[in-house]
Amino acid sequence: MLAFLGITYLALIQVNVTENQNVYLDKFFHALAFFVLIWLVHLSSNSPLRWWMIFSLIFYGIFLEVFQSYLPTRTAEVLDVLANLAGMLVYFFLAPMFIKEEKR
Repeated sequence: MLAFLGITYLALIQVNVTENQNVYLDKFFHALAFFVLIWLVHLSSNSPLRWWMIFSLIFYGIFLEVFQSYLPTRTAEVLDVLANLAGMLVYFFLAPMFIKEEKR
């Protein structure tokens, strides 16, 4: 829960955008944030990830972008949503290496 609050706070605070801002670094942080979120959701569920968990994270990311479009110092970007999805996708490739699911 603390991770969701932290990411929501970071997504909605006022930022000073500069011309030289590294767009790739921004997308990397989006991917990293959603990698961590899906990892924490997976660990806290004590079961395999369910579709509703995955879609909840996707809608959370979309909600943040839509909300940002109403803020004067923020903008909504489709590439941010895609970066969020990329972070989740990377998790699905790496998770089998470090999370062992119990066979039921």
